[in-house]
Amino acid sequence: MDGAYCCKRDEKSVCRVKLFAYHPFTHDVLEDVAFGKEGYWRFYPSIMVNAQKDLVIGFSETGTHTYPGAYFTGRRDSDPLGLSTSVPLKED
Repeated sequence: MDGAYCCKRDEKSVCRVKLFAYHPFTHDVLEDVAFGKEGYWRFYPSIMVNAQKDLVIGFSETGTHTYPGAYFTGRRDSDPLGLSTSVPLKED
């Protein structure tokens, strides 16, 4: 089972997106990854997994010097655990 949610880091108001996966029958944690950057806030994550177990996480991001935008990251099932660098859905 996979999921994504926002988490706070330390006492700072930096919001990261967290991906977790665990086995639904044994409850073993298969993956637990948080990603974010200082000075940026990521929020409203959503996760999508297809039949081949490839996954994509979409989320909103804003920062101290940037406007809010829509971003995504993901990986194929054959990729190593973790997430790639996020990219904006559209750049001007």
